[in-house]
Amino acid sequence: MNILNLFKKQRIKEVDDLVVGVIEGKIKDLDVIEETLKKFQKKYSKYYIDDELSKEFESKIVHLRVNLKSIYDIEPSKKIKGNSLLSLIDDYTVIDIETTGLSTKTDKIIELSALKVRNGKIISEYSRLVNPIIKIDRFIEELTGITNKMLSREKSIEFVIESFIEFIGPDIILGHNINFDIQFINQALEELSLNLLLNDYIDTLRMSRKVYKEIPNHKLSTLIEFHGLTRDKHRALVDCILTHQIYQKTVKKVKKEGINLSSKKSRLYQKYDLSELKPNYDLIQDDHYFANKSVCFSGELVQFQRVDAAQLVINHGGKVLSGVNRNLNILILGDDEYYKSDENELSIKHKKALQLKNQGIDIDIIGESKFVEYIKGNKNSEIQD
Repeated sequence: MNILNLFKKQRIKEVDDLVVGVIEGKIKDLDVIEETLKKFQKKYSKYYIDDELSKEFESKIVHLRVNLKSIYDIEPSKKIKGNSLLSLIDDYTVIDIETTGLSTKTDKIIELSALKVRNGKIISEYSRLVNPIIKIDRFIEELTGITNKMLSREKSIEFVIESFIEFIGPDIILGHNINFDIQFINQALEELSLNLLLNDYIDTLRMSRKVYKEIPNHKLSTLIEFHGLTRDKHRALVDCILTHQIYQKTVKKVKKEGINLSSKKSRLYQKYDLSELKPNYDLIQDDHYFANKSVCFSGELVQFQRVDAAQLVINHGGKVLSGVNRNLNILILGDDEYYKSDENELSIKHKKALQLKNQGIDIDIIGESKFVEYIKGNKNSEIQD
Protein backbone atom coordinates (compact mmCIF):
# COMPACT_ATOMS: atom_id res chain seq x y z
CA MET A 1 0.00 0.00 0.00
CA ASN A 2 1.21 3.50 -0.86
CA ILE A 3 2.29 5.25 2.31
CA LEU A 4 0.17 8.37 1.68
CA ASN A 5 -2.89 6.18 1.12
CA LEU A 6 -2.09 4.48 4.40
CA PHE A 7 -2.22 7.87 6.10
CA LYS A 8 -5.66 8.47 4.58
CA LYS A 9 -6.87 5.02 5.57
CA GLN A 10 -5.92 5.72 9.18
CA ARG A 11 -7.57 9.16 8.95
CA ILE A 12 -4.38 10.99 9.81
CA LYS A 13 -5.11 14.50 8.63
CA GLU A 14 -2.04 16.36 9.86
CA VAL A 15 0.71 14.98 7.65
CA ASP A 16 3.97 16.91 8.03
CA ASP A 17 5.04 18.58 4.76
CA LEU A 18 8.59 17.31 5.29
CA VAL A 19 7.33 13.73 5.53
CA VAL A 20 5.43 14.15 2.26
CA GLY A 21 8.49 15.77 0.69
CA VAL A 22 10.71 12.83 1.55
CA ILE A 23 8.11 10.28 0.43
CA GLU A 24 7.68 12.02 -2.92
CA GLY A 25 11.44 12.41 -3.39
CA LYS A 26 11.38 16.21 -3.39
CA ILE A 27 13.78 16.59 -0.46
CA LYS A 28 17.39 15.55 -1.06
CA ASP A 29 19.22 16.98 1.96
CA LEU A 30 20.40 14.05 4.09
CA ASP A 31 20.39 15.98 7.36
CA VAL A 32 16.79 17.04 6.75
CA ILE A 33 15.87 13.48 5.79
CA GLU A 34 17.39 12.01 8.96
CA GLU A 35 15.67 14.60 11.17
CA THR A 36 12.38 13.98 9.38
CA LEU A 37 12.66 10.25 10.09
CA LYS A 38 13.02 10.93 13.83
CA LYS A 39 10.02 13.28 13.84
CA PHE A 40 8.02 10.83 11.75
CA GLN A 41 8.60 7.92 14.12
CA LYS A 42 7.80 10.02 17.18
CA LYS A 43 4.74 11.80 15.80
CA TYR A 44 2.92 8.86 14.26
CA SER A 45 3.74 6.17 16.82
CA LYS A 46 0.55 7.15 18.68
CA TYR A 47 -1.49 5.78 15.78
CA TYR A 48 -0.09 2.30 16.42
CA ILE A 49 0.93 1.90 12.79
CA ASP A 50 4.55 2.88 13.22
CA ASP A 51 5.98 -0.43 12.00
CA GLU A 52 3.97 -0.50 8.80
CA LEU A 53 4.56 3.16 8.06
CA SER A 54 8.21 3.14 9.04
CA LYS A 55 8.95 0.15 6.85
CA GLU A 56 8.07 2.00 3.67
CA PHE A 57 9.28 5.39 4.85
CA GLU A 58 12.66 4.02 5.92
CA SER A 59 13.01 2.18 2.61
CA LYS A 60 12.76 5.57 0.90
CA ILE A 61 15.63 6.77 3.02
CA VAL A 62 17.70 3.67 2.20
CA HIS A 63 17.33 4.48 -1.49
CA LEU A 64 18.34 8.07 -0.89
CA ARG A 65 21.35 7.04 1.21
CA VAL A 66 22.80 4.75 -1.45
CA ASN A 67 21.97 6.96 -4.44
CA LEU A 68 22.60 10.50 -3.25
CA LYS A 69 26.39 10.34 -3.44
CA SER A 70 26.47 9.51 -7.14
CA ILE A 71 23.50 11.69 -8.11
CA TYR A 72 24.23 14.80 -6.09
CA ASP A 73 27.96 14.32 -5.44
CA ILE A 74 27.58 14.40 -1.65
CA GLU A 75 28.60 12.00 1.07
CA PRO A 76 26.09 9.37 2.27
CA SER A 77 24.66 9.36 5.78
CA LYS A 78 26.87 9.06 8.82
CA LYS A 79 28.57 5.81 9.72
CA ILE A 80 26.52 3.65 12.07
CA LYS A 81 29.27 1.50 13.63
CA GLY A 82 32.93 0.56 13.27
CA ASN A 83 34.54 -2.24 11.28
CA SER A 84 34.24 -5.90 12.22
CA LEU A 85 37.70 -7.41 12.78
CA LEU A 86 39.12 -10.91 13.19
CA SER A 87 42.29 -9.77 14.93
CA LEU A 88 44.59 -11.28 17.54
CA ILE A 89 45.38 -8.38 19.86
CA ASP A 90 46.46 -7.82 23.47
CA ASP A 91 44.95 -4.37 24.13
CA TYR A 92 41.19 -3.88 23.96
CA THR A 93 38.04 -3.14 25.96
CA VAL A 94 35.42 -5.84 26.53
CA ILE A 95 31.80 -4.64 26.70
CA ASP A 96 28.50 -6.24 27.62
CA ILE A 97 25.05 -4.94 28.48
CA GLU A 98 21.84 -6.25 29.98
CA THR A 99 18.51 -5.01 28.61
CA THR A 100 14.79 -5.27 29.30
CA GLY A 101 14.33 -7.19 26.05
CA LEU A 102 15.46 -7.59 22.45
CA SER A 103 14.02 -4.59 20.62
CA THR A 104 16.03 -1.36 20.38
CA LYS A 105 12.76 0.46 19.70
CA THR A 106 10.87 -0.55 22.83
CA ASP A 107 13.42 -2.02 25.26
CA LYS A 108 16.04 -0.28 27.40
CA ILE A 109 19.51 -0.85 28.80
CA ILE A 110 19.59 -1.83 32.49
CA GLU A 111 23.31 -2.54 32.92
CA LEU A 112 26.52 -1.33 31.26
CA SER A 113 29.80 -3.14 31.93
CA ALA A 114 33.30 -3.05 30.46
CA LEU A 115 36.83 -4.32 31.11
CA LYS A 116 40.01 -2.54 30.07
CA VAL A 117 42.63 -5.07 28.91
CA ARG A 118 46.33 -4.39 28.36
CA ASN A 119 48.87 -7.05 27.34
CA GLY A 120 46.11 -9.61 27.70
CA LYS A 121 45.46 -8.73 31.37
CA ILE A 122 42.49 -6.94 32.93
CA ILE A 123 43.67 -3.63 34.40
CA SER A 124 40.36 -1.89 35.23
CA GLU A 125 36.63 -2.40 35.11
CA TYR A 126 33.41 -0.43 34.73
CA SER A 127 29.94 -1.55 35.78
CA ARG A 128 26.79 0.47 36.36
CA LEU A 129 23.13 -0.40 36.70
CA VAL A 130 20.81 1.88 34.73
CA ASN A 131 17.26 2.89 35.62
CA PRO A 132 15.21 2.14 32.47
CA ILE A 133 12.24 4.20 33.77
CA ILE A 134 10.04 1.23 32.87
CA LYS A 135 9.35 -1.91 34.86
CA ILE A 136 11.31 -5.03 33.97
CA ASP A 137 9.43 -8.32 33.84
CA ARG A 138 9.92 -11.31 36.10
CA PHE A 139 11.83 -13.26 33.43
CA ILE A 140 14.57 -10.60 33.30
CA GLU A 141 14.66 -10.40 37.11
CA GLU A 142 15.13 -14.16 37.38
CA LEU A 143 17.64 -14.30 34.52
CA THR A 144 19.90 -11.51 35.77
CA GLY A 145 19.11 -11.15 39.45
CA ILE A 146 18.50 -7.45 38.76
CA THR A 147 15.25 -6.31 40.37
CA ASN A 148 12.98 -3.32 39.86
CA LYS A 149 13.82 -2.21 43.39
CA MET A 150 17.54 -2.21 42.60
CA LEU A 151 17.01 -0.20 39.41
CA SER A 152 14.73 2.35 41.06
CA ARG A 153 17.71 3.60 43.07
CA GLU A 154 19.90 4.08 39.98
CA LYS A 155 20.32 6.96 37.54
CA SER A 156 18.79 6.83 34.06
CA ILE A 157 20.83 6.35 30.89
CA GLU A 158 21.51 10.04 30.17
CA PHE A 159 23.48 10.31 33.42
CA VAL A 160 25.50 7.14 32.86
CA ILE A 161 26.31 6.47 29.23
CA GLU A 162 28.90 9.22 28.70
CA SER A 163 31.12 7.84 31.47
CA PHE A 164 30.78 4.39 29.87
CA ILE A 165 31.89 5.73 26.47
CA GLU A 166 34.73 7.64 28.13
CA PHE A 167 35.93 4.41 29.80
CA ILE A 168 36.04 2.66 26.41
CA GLY A 169 37.98 5.48 24.77
CA PRO A 170 39.50 4.75 21.34
CA ASP A 171 40.04 1.02 22.03
CA ILE A 172 38.99 -1.80 19.76
CA ILE A 173 35.98 -3.28 21.55
CA LEU A 174 35.40 -6.98 22.15
CA GLY A 175 32.14 -8.75 22.85
CA HIS A 176 30.06 -11.86 22.21
CA ASN A 177 27.33 -11.13 19.66
CA ILE A 178 28.54 -7.56 20.01
CA ASN A 179 26.24 -6.23 17.29
CA PHE A 180 23.40 -6.51 19.80
CA ASP A 181 25.27 -4.38 22.35
CA ILE A 182 26.39 -1.79 19.79
CA GLN A 183 22.87 -1.33 18.45
CA PHE A 184 21.40 -0.69 21.91
CA ILE A 185 24.25 1.62 22.90
CA ASN A 186 24.00 3.63 19.68
CA GLN A 187 20.23 3.83 19.96
CA ALA A 188 20.63 5.40 23.40
CA LEU A 189 23.39 7.74 22.18
CA GLU A 190 21.32 8.84 19.20
CA GLU A 191 18.27 9.55 21.36
CA LEU A 192 20.49 11.78 23.51
CA SER A 193 22.01 13.49 20.43
CA LEU A 194 25.47 12.18 21.38
CA ASN A 195 28.19 10.83 19.08
CA LEU A 196 27.74 7.17 18.16
CA LEU A 197 30.10 4.40 19.25
CA LEU A 198 32.14 3.88 16.07
CA ASN A 199 35.08 1.89 17.45
CA ASP A 200 36.22 -1.11 15.42
CA TYR A 201 35.16 -4.34 17.12
CA ILE A 202 35.88 -8.05 17.47
CA ASP A 203 32.92 -10.41 17.84
CA THR A 204 33.88 -13.61 19.65
CA LEU A 205 30.73 -15.21 18.26
CA ARG A 206 31.95 -14.65 14.70
CA MET A 207 35.47 -15.76 15.60
CA SER A 208 34.34 -18.90 17.44
CA ARG A 209 32.41 -20.08 14.39
CA LYS A 210 35.65 -20.10 12.43
CA VAL A 211 37.73 -21.73 15.18
CA TYR A 212 35.48 -24.18 17.06
CA LYS A 213 33.77 -26.10 14.29
CA GLU A 214 33.33 -29.20 16.43
CA ILE A 215 30.78 -27.75 18.87
CA PRO A 216 27.01 -27.81 18.16
CA ASN A 217 26.48 -24.06 18.49
CA HIS A 218 28.42 -20.97 19.49
CA LYS A 219 26.29 -19.40 22.20
CA LEU A 220 28.24 -17.90 25.07
CA SER A 221 26.88 -20.53 27.45
CA THR A 222 28.10 -23.31 25.14
CA LEU A 223 31.58 -21.79 24.87
CA ILE A 224 31.74 -21.36 28.65
CA GLU A 225 31.02 -25.05 29.14
CA PHE A 226 33.35 -26.07 26.29
CA HIS A 227 36.28 -24.23 27.91
CA GLY A 228 35.53 -25.56 31.40
CA LEU A 229 34.58 -22.14 32.76
CA THR A 230 31.72 -21.34 35.13
CA ARG A 231 29.01 -18.69 35.05
CA ASP A 232 27.50 -18.15 38.47
CA LYS A 233 25.07 -15.47 37.30
CA HIS A 234 23.90 -13.81 34.09
CA ARG A 235 25.29 -10.31 34.62
CA ALA A 236 27.11 -7.98 32.26
CA LEU A 237 30.42 -7.79 34.16
CA VAL A 238 30.53 -11.57 34.61
CA ASP A 239 29.94 -12.03 30.89
CA CYS A 240 32.70 -9.50 30.12
CA ILE A 241 35.18 -11.55 32.16
CA LEU A 242 34.09 -14.80 30.51
CA THR A 243 34.23 -13.28 27.02
CA HIS A 244 37.76 -12.03 27.74
CA GLN A 245 38.82 -15.51 28.93
CA ILE A 246 37.30 -17.20 25.88
CA TYR A 247 39.01 -14.73 23.55
CA GLN A 248 42.39 -15.34 25.18
CA LYS A 249 41.96 -19.10 24.82
CA THR A 250 40.87 -18.64 21.21
CA VAL A 251 43.91 -16.49 20.40
CA LYS A 252 46.22 -19.19 21.78
CA LYS A 253 44.49 -21.90 19.74
CA VAL A 254 44.63 -19.84 16.53
CA LYS A 255 48.34 -19.12 16.98
CA LYS A 256 49.23 -22.68 17.99
CA GLU A 257 47.33 -24.36 15.15
CA GLY A 258 47.92 -21.67 12.52
CA ILE A 259 44.20 -21.25 11.83
CA ASN A 260 43.48 -18.87 8.94
CA LEU A 261 40.70 -16.58 10.19
CA SER A 262 40.44 -14.76 6.88
CA SER A 263 39.58 -17.90 4.95
CA LYS A 264 36.06 -17.71 3.57
CA LYS A 265 35.89 -21.43 2.93
CA SER A 266 34.24 -22.11 6.28
CA ARG A 267 31.07 -23.91 7.25
CA LEU A 268 29.35 -20.52 7.26
CA TYR A 269 29.50 -20.58 3.47
CA GLN A 270 29.01 -24.26 2.76
CA LYS A 271 26.62 -24.80 -0.11
CA TYR A 272 23.45 -26.64 0.77
CA ASP A 273 20.52 -28.07 -1.11
CA LEU A 274 17.37 -26.11 -0.25
CA SER A 275 15.20 -29.02 -1.35
CA GLU A 276 16.65 -31.14 1.46
CA LEU A 277 15.48 -28.77 4.21
CA LYS A 278 12.20 -29.90 5.78
CA PRO A 279 10.08 -27.92 8.27
CA ASN A 280 9.46 -28.75 11.91
CA TYR A 281 5.67 -28.57 11.82
CA ASP A 282 5.43 -28.21 15.60
CA LEU A 283 6.97 -24.73 15.33
CA ILE A 284 4.91 -23.32 12.46
CA GLN A 285 2.51 -20.53 13.42
CA ASP A 286 0.23 -18.98 10.81
CA ASP A 287 0.73 -15.48 12.22
CA HIS A 288 4.53 -15.64 12.45
CA TYR A 289 6.52 -13.00 10.56
CA PHE A 290 8.05 -15.62 8.22
CA ALA A 291 4.88 -17.66 7.66
CA ASN A 292 4.07 -17.98 3.95
CA LYS A 293 6.91 -15.57 3.05
CA SER A 294 9.69 -16.06 0.52
CA VAL A 295 13.08 -15.29 2.05
CA CYS A 296 16.63 -14.93 0.74
CA PHE A 297 19.97 -14.43 2.54
CA SER A 298 22.97 -12.28 1.61
CA GLY A 299 26.20 -11.38 3.40
CA GLU A 300 28.03 -13.09 6.25
CA LEU A 301 25.85 -14.20 9.14
CA VAL A 302 27.59 -14.13 12.50
CA GLN A 303 25.21 -16.10 14.70
CA PHE A 304 24.32 -18.88 12.26
CA GLN A 305 25.57 -21.06 9.52
CA ARG A 306 23.53 -20.15 6.45
CA VAL A 307 21.91 -23.57 6.35
CA ASP A 308 20.79 -23.25 10.01
CA ALA A 309 19.30 -19.81 9.37
CA ALA A 310 17.44 -21.18 6.35
CA GLN A 311 16.14 -24.06 8.45
CA LEU A 312 14.79 -21.59 11.03
CA VAL A 313 12.84 -19.75 8.34
CA ILE A 314 11.40 -23.00 7.02
CA ASN A 315 10.52 -24.12 10.56
CA HIS A 316 8.42 -20.98 10.88
CA GLY A 317 6.47 -21.51 7.69
CA GLY A 318 8.68 -19.60 5.26
CA LYS A 319 10.25 -20.54 1.95
CA VAL A 320 13.94 -19.89 1.22
CA LEU A 321 14.97 -18.73 -2.25
CA SER A 322 18.49 -18.88 -3.66
CA GLY A 323 18.23 -15.49 -5.39
CA VAL A 324 16.40 -12.17 -5.42
CA ASN A 325 13.40 -11.87 -7.74
CA ARG A 326 9.94 -10.30 -7.87
CA ASN A 327 8.49 -13.11 -5.75
CA LEU A 328 10.79 -12.33 -2.81
CA ASN A 329 9.20 -10.97 0.38
CA ILE A 330 12.19 -10.64 2.72
CA LEU A 331 15.93 -10.22 2.17
CA ILE A 332 17.99 -11.01 5.29
CA LEU A 333 21.45 -9.44 5.32
CA GLY A 334 24.42 -9.99 7.55
CA ASP A 335 24.61 -6.96 9.84
CA ASP A 336 27.82 -5.70 8.23
CA GLU A 337 26.12 -5.76 4.83
CA TYR A 338 22.91 -4.23 6.22
CA TYR A 339 24.68 -1.12 7.52
CA LYS A 340 26.70 -0.36 4.40
CA SER A 341 25.85 3.06 2.96
CA ASP A 342 28.16 3.09 -0.08
CA GLU A 343 26.31 1.75 -3.12
CA ASN A 344 29.53 0.37 -4.60
CA GLU A 345 30.03 -1.89 -1.56
CA LEU A 346 26.58 -3.50 -1.59
CA SER A 347 26.19 -7.17 -2.50
CA ILE A 348 24.53 -8.07 -5.81
CA LYS A 349 21.44 -9.37 -3.99
CA HIS A 350 21.23 -6.20 -1.88
CA LYS A 351 21.43 -3.97 -4.96
CA LYS A 352 18.83 -6.01 -6.83
CA ALA A 353 16.41 -5.92 -3.88
CA LEU A 354 16.75 -2.13 -3.68
CA GLN A 355 16.12 -1.84 -7.41
CA LEU A 356 12.97 -3.95 -7.11
CA LYS A 357 11.76 -1.90 -4.14
CA ASN A 358 12.29 1.22 -6.24
CA GLN A 359 10.03 -0.34 -8.86
CA GLY A 360 7.29 -0.78 -6.27
CA ILE A 361 7.93 -4.42 -5.31
CA ASP A 362 7.23 -4.91 -1.58
CA ILE A 363 10.44 -6.45 -0.21
CA ASP A 364 11.46 -6.13 3.43
CA ILE A 365 15.22 -5.76 3.92
CA ILE A 366 16.35 -6.66 7.45
CA GLY A 367 19.65 -7.35 9.21
CA GLU A 368 20.68 -10.46 11.10
CA SER A 369 19.95 -8.83 14.46
CA LYS A 370 16.35 -8.14 13.43
CA PHE A 371 16.11 -11.70 12.09
CA VAL A 372 17.14 -13.02 15.51
CA GLU A 373 14.61 -10.71 17.15
CA TYR A 374 11.79 -12.12 15.01
CA ILE A 375 12.84 -15.72 15.69
CA LYS A 376 13.24 -15.17 19.44
CA GLY A 377 9.86 -13.49 19.52
CA ASN A 378 8.32 -16.89 18.88
CA LYS A 379 7.44 -18.65 22.13
CA ASN A 380 8.62 -21.94 20.57
CA SER A 381 11.95 -20.51 19.42
CA GLU A 382 14.99 -22.77 19.30
CA ILE A 383 17.34 -19.84 19.95
CA GLN A 384 18.21 -19.42 23.59
CA ASP A 385 21.29 -18.43 25.60
